[in-house]
Amino acid sequence: MAYNSVYDWLYSPYLTEQWQMTHRRMLVITGTLEACQEKVKQLEQRPTKAQSDLDISFIIYNELADSAQANSNLRKHLLGNEYDVAVMYCHHGFSPSDVLALTGTLRYGGCLILCCPNFDTWHLAPPAQKVSFGFECTVSHGISRWINYINHSKDISLWGPNKTYLAPIKQQCGGNNSKMSDVPHSAFFKVMTPSQHTAYGAWSQNTENKAVITAPRGRGKSALMGIICADTLKRGQTVFVTSTVHQNVANLFKHCKAANSHLEQTEKHTFVDKQTGGVLKWMATDNPKLINHHCDLIVVDEAASLPIPILTKCVAAQENWLLGTTLHGYEGSGRGFVLRLLPKLQQREVPVYHLNEPLRWVPEDSLETITNTLCLFDTGNSHAQSLHTHNTSAMVNAIQVIEKPLHTLSEPALQQVMQLLSLAHYQTTPDDQMRLLDSHESRCFLAFAEKVIVGVAVIHIEGGERLAPLAVDIANGLRRPQGHLSAQKLATITGLAHVATHLYWRINRIAVHPDFQNKGLGSHMVSALSQAANAHQVDCLTSSYGQSARLNKFWKANGFTCVEKGDKVNKASGERSALIIKPVSKSFEKLADLLACIFQQENHVPPTSLDELPTSLKTLYTKRLNGFTRGIKSLEQSAYALACLHNTLEFQHLENSLNRFVPYSAEGTPQALPLSRQLAFHLHPLDKPSLRNIFGCTNNKALVQTLREYTKHLLFEATFANG
Repeated sequence: MAYNSVYDWLYSPYLTEQWQMTHRRMLVITGTLEACQEKVKQLEQRPTKAQSDLDISFIIYNELADSAQANSNLRKHLLGNEYDVAVMYCHHGFSPSDVLALTGTLRYGGCLILCCPNFDTWHLAPPAQKVSFGFECTVSHGISRWINYINHSKDISLWGPNKTYLAPIKQQCGGNNSKMSDVPHSAFFKVMTPSQHTAYGAWSQNTENKAVITAPRGRGKSALMGIICADTLKRGQTVFVTSTVHQNVANLFKHCKAANSHLEQTEKHTFVDKQTGGVLKWMATDNPKLINHHCDLIVVDEAASLPIPILTKCVAAQENWLLGTTLHGYEGSGRGFVLRLLPKLQQREVPVYHLNEPLRWVPEDSLETITNTLCLFDTGNSHAQSLHTHNTSAMVNAIQVIEKPLHTLSEPALQQVMQLLSLAHYQTTPDDQMRLLDSHESRCFLAFAEKVIVGVAVIHIEGGERLAPLAVDIANGLRRPQGHLSAQKLATITGLAHVATHLYWRINRIAVHPDFQNKGLGSHMVSALSQAANAHQVDCLTSSYGQSARLNKFWKANGFTCVEKGDKVNKASGERSALIIKPVSKSFEKLADLLACIFQQENHVPPTSLDELPTSLKTLYTKRLNGFTRGIKSLEQSAYALACLHNTLEFQHLENSLNRFVPYSAEGTPQALPLSRQLAFHLHPLDKPSLRNIFGCTNNKALVQTLREYTKHLLFEATFANG
């Protein structure tokens, strides 16, 4: 009986002519995985009447135990796609970001089906991969919050073993209920939303043809970009389109073809206007033609899902460009686009057009409201809560910073916390609220002013006796325990096992209300963290961040010292990371001096002879070199030490090694002395292509293996030389 009523409820909007006026819905099915699968299988049988008129599409997500990792990439494939029913299984893990991604694909009248374990057990099995080594998480406060909301909501339908509740199906009165792809190009203006009209008109009058189109999901961004592409092709011009994957631009191409009936596909991902000769071509983001070949317009769809360096190259290479993106909800680079690239474009007076009204679903859609609330998701329409006072500078020193477990906060307070973190950090995602609510290794410190949260700091507990059994392997680079970034890095840098067992607080996030920025609140919070760390007998405060002049100045002013800079640029932000420390206990001060000495030596002093180094550094570098020969230290970790070893040996000892490992040239014996100088030069800074050329290696793997043997031979020569 329950099945029949749920089935009728699911498909009833599609059996009427008003389905495009219907709010999207959420159905939660509880039970074992097998029971949920059986119910979904029954619901997949489309009704005959609806099937004759509509192609009701399903997508099944996260059903298999080994699919969780694949879903991180699958989420990118969801962008720009549309479905009527999305089924997400929560038995093998749960991600609020996945919920939002699936919600964004659903059309009018659609339904998001969450298949969950029974509510009395679901919160007792949190995802293990999110827990730091040495900690346990036996109860998920985040999932408990979802269960509580679902049980008390009158807008969420529930189908469980002992209970069935079907929420009323809501319909919107009036509004825009036409599908843009169903009307001729001449009628597009009749179905465009007001913000689409504004953006289209502004683009048409923009002689420079450089712009950014932003929108929450479902606002018709891809449709508008498709129309702009169609207009460009009608002028006989060439358009390059790029995105993370080709599926992301399916809607853009669909609307472009609907707006230009003369398009004909000539090859894969390529269309030509038969009348004007205009060309529309999709290219992958790593295709060099995007940069090297001329086009009249380059269009980047879902730009926020691409790394900042790629976007920068695209807009620099082509004269005319259009970036379209959903700004919120992506991991990593989405917030990077908002916080790093978008302000720079606005400084160049590049117009930014924002689409507000939904096109894929009705205004004030029920499902959008539900998921945004559950995911503590900032849609971009709201801003941090304003304060009544204008004299915020005078308030800073009086603000109290207190530790507060997030699961004890009210819903409005949780919203404030996540909003501040989203405004300040490009890596903040909806999944973070689940981690922060559940994490036993994290502590959250809040700053209040006028009962408004104006500052948030999140720290992770690292190191301590829980790492003692692994300490030697950590120092040797053999183990990287989950969640102990600072402890692992510092132990690896020094090569000392006991460094891993010191107690660290790593400042993972620090965010300040816009009204208090540049007023000293950030420094005030760091000072409060230092006092709290001392009270908890912490040895050292640390942090890792993407370097900028502003952040470097902030951390230095607050007593932090840089001890490592990243070798590689972050693909999402285009920045190099820095690891910084501030000793708290007296016992850590000597270690801090050693770490600062190592950093100074390797970043500001050219490689010298090992014999000229302080004993502590000579011992460290010798240990690194031995570790490199045994395969437990990387080339990057050992290159400076190898350059110093090179400079230690006399020419006759170097000649033996060079003659053995460097291939003979056409002229005969290699020139050992010039080569020895070249090697030291290319080891610091590390230049792998030049080293591959010297040693005759075809790839980096072969180079590392050759250098391991070469280093082993040099160490033998050094031992022989010292007699």
